[in-house]
Amino acid sequence: MTDVSELLAMAREAYHDRQWSAARTNFLAARQVAELNADDLDALGGTSWWIGDIEVCNSAWEAAYRAYLDDDRPAAAAETALGIGYNYFLRGEEAPGMGWLGRAQRLLADLPESRAHGGLLYTTQVEAMIDSPDPDAVIASARLVQEMGARLAEPALVASGLEGEGRVLIKNGRVMEGLALLDEAMVSVLADELPPEMAGNIYCNVIAACHELADYRRMRQWTEATERWLATMPVAVVFAGICRVHRAQLQQLTGDWDSSAREAAQVCVDLADMLTATAAEGHYQVGEINRLRGDLTAAEEAYQRAHRLGRDPQPGLALLRIAQQRAAAALSSIQSALMAQPTNRLARARLLAAQVGIALAADDTATARKGSAELDEIAVAMTRS
Repeated sequence: MTDVSELLAMAREAYHDRQWSAARTNFLAARQVAELNADDLDALGGTSWWIGDIEVCNSAWEAAYRAYLDDDRPAAAAETALGIGYNYFLRGEEAPGMGWLGRAQRLLADLPESRAHGGLLYTTQVEAMIDSPDPDAVIASARLVQEMGARLAEPALVASGLEGEGRVLIKNGRVMEGLALLDEAMVSVLADELPPEMAGNIYCNVIAACHELADYRRMRQWTEATERWLATMPVAVVFAGICRVHRAQLQQLTGDWDSSAREAAQVCVDLADMLTATAAEGHYQVGEINRLRGDLTAAEEAYQRAHRLGRDPQPGLALLRIAQQRAAAALSSIQSALMAQPTNRLARARLLAAQVGIALAADDTATARKGSAELDEIAVAMTRS
């Protein structure tokens, strides 16, 4: 029978080598016969996160949080609290997520500057505020994260700050500046300088920014790079699911609707209990393919599932209405969506493109001309930036 010390040695080695399933198996076996220390509990939570077992992950991290406090390691406890809070946000559970972020903030308030401070700043003032009406404040916070990373020799903070600043710049029309920062952030990822969870986060955010910008060439390049990175690990449920959504979006563009539908449907299953926003995006993508195929009933059901999970079903739902010969409902639906996005030019561009097509189908040439004119203005502004 393998003793605890051997189980822990095997678990730690597997964790170091990113063999998540083997590490988790041995940590759980060791936990059956002895208490794990704080670092081992933290690692158990991490391995469970990678394989998609969010319940075991949170349970282990909560135990690690208490153990770190017992060991008088408040900075480590704060980092663990950030991870737990992040998990709740991924599932769309904002209240407990905010509670765990509050615990992290309280612990860090009187401690010397550390990596955890940078993580808290990025989470609360950059990632959470990425669509803020005050982009200058978000950019300032992203630069503080970069500066903190430079002082602490933490490349993950530098790269995260660059990625956050780049995304805000793009959303606010400074496209070339923003893309340059995203590409710079990706240098650290490609050089394997970052912890895998941070690398995966940056990969996914960069690809999402490319999709929002409709830069499909760059999106395809980074999606393929992410797939190569994922191939180096035996399992990565969250990031594999996010990547699968982007692959489905690209497959739709190339006309490979069968593959797109399969990929999107798999995301809905894999991430249903772990990553609500991406599962919602999967349902939306299923709706898109069904609409394009002419299966309007199935499309409606998929769009409604996406909506229930918090994903705005536009412009797909408005395009569905015009396909159902409900021109007035389609025009009203897309107009309401535009009113909800008064300042986000990238979001408006996607909606305006749909509005023009809907208006033409409804013989509303005035609305089509107005939408086309605004699209031209956005295209000019984005090209010049």
